[in-house]
Amino acid sequence: MASTQAEIQVQINWNNYIELVAIVIPYYDFLLTFGDEVELFWQYPSRSFVTILFYVNRYLALLGNVPILYFRFLPKQAKGSVSIKTLVTVLLIYFRSCQGIVLYNQFFMSIIQLITSTFFVVRVYAIYERNKKILAILILAITAMVVNALVQISSTQISKADTMDYAVGCSQRYSEDQGHHLAYAWLGAALVDLLVFILTFKRTVKLKKIYKRTGLWDLVMRDGIIYFAVITIFNSSNILVFVVTKVGCEHVLLFLHHFMTVF
Repeated sequence: MASTQAEIQVQINWNNYIELVAIVIPYYDFLLTFGDEVELFWQYPSRSFVTILFYVNRYLALLGNVPILYFRFLPKQAKGSVSIKTLVTVLLIYFRSCQGIVLYNQFFMSIIQLITSTFFVVRVYAIYERNKKILAILILAITAMVVNALVQISSTQISKADTMDYAVGCSQRYSEDQGHHLAYAWLGAALVDLLVFILTFKRTVKLKKIYKRTGLWDLVMRDGIIYFAVITIFNSSNILVFVVTKVGCEHVLLFLHHFMTVF
């Protein structure tokens, strides 16, 4: 049975509520950890790759969510009444388009996913004591992930998907074929996360045999096995979302995954 416009609006509202949680919590986390950032990073300036990656991940997520908040939670009439006074406002006007915000979502979360995967590589490379073979395997995996994502997204032709505007927010309908292509794109990310989880778990078990006095739980928490497992589960769930989702709920797990990977 086809959903009525009111039912779809309810689905979009629930999507927006979950999305709001996934966006607000990182802002709250930023405020809680800003003092540590000043103490650990600002007082000891560094231009190392890891430091730059940290700043890009932290502040790109904060600033990148502004257009999403603007579009998702302002009624259409409120958006139309905003005066164009600054460059930021001019840029935000673009996101009055449902198509624009959907394309932006895909691009924004793809960049965040790539940055997160790079962090994973650095972390695993470190716990393997800079093993070049491990680094080569991870770089090859990420390269394959990026190539797969580009191929699948280009095949999806998101710009041709149907969009529907509502009182607040909008939704985009994917055909079965488009949903499968997006699922395959996220499958690449899920496989990279799974690889990171397996390598981390393998290293933790080996370290447990070496450092017998250190508890397994301490090693698990130190090496982030649980975190990597949760990320893998979320990415795997994204695949199911694009295959079986209802209209208006396509991005629920995407934003929860985004929330998990930002900080």
